[in-house]
Amino acid sequence: MKRIFLAIYLVMLVFGATLGQNKQIREAAFGVAFEIPEGWQYQKTDYGYVLGSNTIPGLILLSSNQYKTLDEMRQAAHEGIQEEGGTMLRLTGNISNFGSNGISGYFQGTMNWEPAKAYSIALAHTKGGKGVSCVVISTPQLFSEQHVKTLETIAGSFKFFEPELPEEVKEWEKWFKTPGGCRLKYLTSSGSSDYSGGYTGSSSEATIDLCPNGNFGFSSNSDFSMNIDAGSAFSASNDSGQGTWEVGFNGRHAALLLHFNDGREKEYELTYVDKKTYLNGYRYFVLFENEGPRCY
Repeated sequence: MKRIFLAIYLVMLVFGATLGQNKQIREAAFGVAFEIPEGWQYQKTDYGYVLGSNTIPGLILLSSNQYKTLDEMRQAAHEGIQEEGGTMLRLTGNISNFGSNGISGYFQGTMNWEPAKAYSIALAHTKGGKGVSCVVISTPQLFSEQHVKTLETIAGSFKFFEPELPEEVKEWEKWFKTPGGCRLKYLTSSGSSDYSGGYTGSSSEATIDLCPNGNFGFSSNSDFSMNIDAGSAFSASNDSGQGTWEVGFNGRHAALLLHFNDGREKEYELTYVDKKTYLNGYRYFVLFENEGPRCY
């Protein structure tokens, strides 16, 4: 949901040129269906849906979320939304339940440095898929009960069913679950020297071991070194962890989802170009058998 706020004003500039007209929306890959209310039009974006009205000032934003429980949604609501570019929305008042699988609350603050007020409803998926975040936002002066009722109508229209994943998702999962699993390996290094004999260099490495039982192991490290007339410097960082993995769909491509045991989440968009595998646009080698994962 956070990324939608960053792009909202760009969407407003082109909204009138690409409005959709269908009132029944079905997203099979996410296992959701909902209705567009009378008098509202929509545009699909990389992050979900943006709805606008010719008579009601403000926008409605719909996107998927990762929350599985009401407690996770409540925690996220208390944290609010803060992004670069002047977007900061904080919860005002109490959180209320919305049906049996959702919560709602009011937020206020700024968006792109401008005063803003919002009403949000978060829904957990009842069939095991990603949840849904629904937000209506306007200026504090123009925000009204009509905004609240419209959003509740949309949220109340959501129907959940088993996600029907695209064939590419199934193919990636089948490939990664090749007997014995696979190892995804990223390596890069660079270095340069100048006329005085100075040198700068960097390297990074990441390994993701995908085991056929759904577990994974992750490790990464990077370093930077510099030795010039003015002095020398060195820095290094590393990360590691274990958890469970799955292949899902992010609305554009298949995505590798890592659920760490410590609660962290990582998502990598998967693409295959010229017989090469890319995670979030970076080339990874896919290794099997003797060069494959360490699974226990």
